[in-house]
Amino acid sequence: MSKVYCTTDKCSKFYKRSVETSSFRTLNDIEAYTLFTDNNKDKYKKSKVKDFESIKAISSSVFYDDNQVTSFEYKNMRKGSICYLSYSVNVLYPQLTTTTFFEHSVPMLENQLVLHVDNDIDVNVFYFNMDDNEVDYTVEKNKNETIHSWKRKNIEPYEEEEYCQDDRYILPHIIIGVNSYKTKDGETKFVLRNVEDLYKWYKSLINKVDYNNLEEIEEVLSKIIEDTDSEIDKVKKVYKWVQDNIKYIAMTDGLGGFIPNNPSVIMSRRYGDCKDMSVLIKTMLYVLEIDSYLSWVGSRDIPYTYSELPTPAVDNHMIVSYYEAGSEKLIFLDATNSFLNYGLPSQMIQGKEVLIDHGESFKIAEAPIVEPNVNGFYDSVLLEIANDSLIGTGNIIGTGYFNNDFLYSLSKSIDKKDVKYFIDDLTSKGNNKFNLTQYEIKDDVEDFICTYEFVLEDYFRRNNNEIYVNINMSKFFDSYRKIDDDRETAIENEFKKTISLHVELKIPDGYNIKYIPENSEYR
Repeated sequence: MSKVYCTTDKCSKFYKRSVETSSFRTLNDIEAYTLFTDNNKDKYKKSKVKDFESIKAISSSVFYDDNQVTSFEYKNMRKGSICYLSYSVNVLYPQLTTTTFFEHSVPMLENQLVLHVDNDIDVNVFYFNMDDNEVDYTVEKNKNETIHSWKRKNIEPYEEEEYCQDDRYILPHIIIGVNSYKTKDGETKFVLRNVEDLYKWYKSLINKVDYNNLEEIEEVLSKIIEDTDSEIDKVKKVYKWVQDNIKYIAMTDGLGGFIPNNPSVIMSRRYGDCKDMSVLIKTMLYVLEIDSYLSWVGSRDIPYTYSELPTPAVDNHMIVSYYEAGSEKLIFLDATNSFLNYGLPSQMIQGKEVLIDHGESFKIAEAPIVEPNVNGFYDSVLLEIANDSLIGTGNIIGTGYFNNDFLYSLSKSIDKKDVKYFIDDLTSKGNNKFNLTQYEIKDDVEDFICTYEFVLEDYFRRNNNEIYVNINMSKFFDSYRKIDDDRETAIENEFKKTISLHVELKIPDGYNIKYIPENSEYR
């Protein structure tokens, strides 16, 4: 239930509201109305919302899911109005959690969470970015239920800063989970008390996968590992084949968001989500008698660890863990990224805990944060002065995540014009008269390599017999995520990186160096 008090006429821009549900959380009933007055009279009139429109939620990153959005519009919103919303949902699986944030983008007079819990249900309350003494907490135990209440008053609005972390890292919030419940027969059923319970539930779901009918998989394997002897080379070829031949399509439909499809189905369809691609890799390696393990992990926008929050809210992704032969080095295989080199974790899981299935037990490892020397952007340029223009030849090398990002951008190019636009943006220097005249992208190499040539007009200046050239031609660091003095939240970067911009100028015949600026430093 929520009440919004309109303290200004500008509140009318918030007249549209919506409630999101899914097959896990079904909407029971919903009521919304506006209390308003005419000409500042004391008596309120009631404008009830009659039209609620329920449609499938559309996401740019998910091909299909079962989320549904119920939308409506408040009428007669004006200064002094009160907007009321009340609804209830059925949560069909006790493993799922409920999250309440105590700060939002608008000021709040009061934010209250009231939880009615049957006395046969034991719940766990997780506090994040707040202490339990930061809210007014009360509890009332009755014959059949216990009522918990958390309340905060006079809450200032939260203003999101550019390049900040996800709200879950910053805003105070509470997550409610179920530890256990009693059946009608008095038997206690444990739900999610700890990581062990979470793993058991996950395990019960992936055990539904059928690993039969592997003929097509065996046929594919016979071709891709032909003349391959070493285990590591076999793993690399399987990984690369799945990256190149299985189309990643994100799908969440009920428990299908947790249970992978059968590997024979995935191989036949040639598409799947993260779970499907992971199951296929694991199955192909199993056929080759190579051990690998399905693993759960959360992307970096999720701040929780498995010990802090042993519920499905802690992760949203599946990968494969492989202990490299000979060294036992732990390698994470994520085929959803078609251009990720073997040995690198995907960008979005760096530093995150990974829950690894080991049969009847599990292990928790940590995805490494890739060091900056691995992710390199190296741009080298040789300049010559020709009449009133600069003629340049350059060479760009992108390693690690730079290589991954550049190849991904190129894959989205529809034609040569799009490719030219991308390379032009990547190599641009000096001023808006930069003209990329030629380029070549190297094929069949591990890193991204591009050689290029360009002409730059009206860039340098002549004064009598002197030439003034600024060879600091890139403005990359001039505007790179500067930190304002009044900034309150941390800046999040995609990954650690090394950036090298090297420029050489060939001195024209008859000239010598008169002045070079002092070195400068960027921090």
